[in-house]
Amino acid sequence: MPLPDLRQELAIHPGPRLADGQPSWTLQDPVRNLFFRLDWLTFEILVHWDAGEPERIARAVSKRTPLQADAEDVAAVAEFLARNELLRPRSMQGSAALARAARARQETWWKDRKSTRLNSSHITISYAV
Repeated sequence: MPLPDLRQELAIHPGPRLADGQPSWTLQDPVRNLFFRLDWLTFEILVHWDAGEPERIARAVSKRTPLQADAEDVAAVAEFLARNELLRPRSMQGSAALARAARARQETWWKDRKSTRLNSSHITISYAV
């Protein structure tokens, strides 16, 4: 089964070397202003994502790099992308689910912010007394 497409607005930037010396990249989600550190294998899987199927992606990575990838590696990256809402929805239900998740994040942010304001006001008042 073909993998879902990546969201079009995502960007990948070079990152620092990791502790083990391998290169890294940063995946930027500009819509949510989130950044994800990618190791070399994950980066290469994303480079070949357009191959569409886990086995084809794994073969391309293994053929074009010194890395050895398999379909399970690709599946793990696909799961990470889905969990972090980095894939394009395939249906109206998928789009609706992303919209619900975005609203829930906004509501949580507003409640947390409102609660922080109330608590900090309370703290300020209690110090003033």
